[in-house]
Amino acid sequence: MVFLGTSHTPEERIHNNKCSKLHKLCEYYHINITDKSDLCELTRLVSDYEKNPENAENVARRRMLWDYMKELQKDEYTRRFIFFDIYFDDTSE
Repeated sequence: MVFLGTSHTPEERIHNNKCSKLHKLCEYYHINITDKSDLCELTRLVSDYEKNPENAENVARRRMLWDYMKELQKDEYTRRFIFFDIYFDDTSE
């Protein structure tokens, strides 16, 4: 069975998934992006933000909150209440 709009290759799905998660980071950090921002640009923006010492407190708080959400998602009961998919490689640590 073929569904309309699902003809993406595995590489395209991975790329779109990474972009989506980087978009979430940009939203959290209030980084202005455009609809045309590509994966490389999003990666650079987030990396630049997280490397800036002025943002260290915000970055530490985000990482702490993401860790809390990961723990909640591991629990059989609380995972039902977490609708934010935060699983991805946080290579900026």
